[in-house]
Amino acid sequence: MYYRNRGNTELTKNQVRLLMVLRFISFFAIAFFLLSPFLKNLKKIVQNPIVVAAWDNSGSIVSEQDSTQVVSEINRIKNQITEGLGKNYTLVNYTFGEETQPGGNTNFNEKKSDYSELITSIANNHFNENIGAVIIAGDGIYNQGKNPVNLAG
Repeated sequence: MYYRNRGNTELTKNQVRLLMVLRFISFFAIAFFLLSPFLKNLKKIVQNPIVVAAWDNSGSIVSEQDSTQVVSEINRIKNQITEGLGKNYTLVNYTFGEETQPGGNTNFNEKKSDYSELITSIANNHFNENIGAVIIAGDGIYNQGKNPVNLAG
C-alpha cells in the first residue's frame, strides 16, 4: 500500500517502512485481542471412558438348581471386571429388574426384567458422556417393556 504507490513522493523510504511496521503491529494486536478470549477458553479435557455394567436383579437368575454357585460366580465376575478396568476406565454399576437403579447391590428378589428401561436409563443418565462399553449381565429373559434389540440402535 505504501511501498509501490508512486503518488507518495513526499515520504522517504524509512517513513514508508515505519508505516508498514506500524500497520503490521496494529493488525496483529487487533487479531490478538479478538482471539484472546477464544484461546483462553480452549481447554483440552481428558476423561476416562465410562464402562457401564448392568446386573440383572430378577429372581430368574437364581432359579437354577445350584443358585449359590450362580451368585458366587456373578460376584467373582463383578470383582474381576472392577480389578481389570483399573485406573484407565470409570466403572458405573446398575442393577435392573422391574426398575433400574444405580449401584451394584444384587439380591435377586425382583419379579421381572425390563431391559428397555435399562437402556433408556443409561442413555438418559450418561447423555453426552464418553461411554466406552456397556456390559449387560443377565439371563436374557425380558418380560416387561419393549424388545431391547429394537432399542439398542
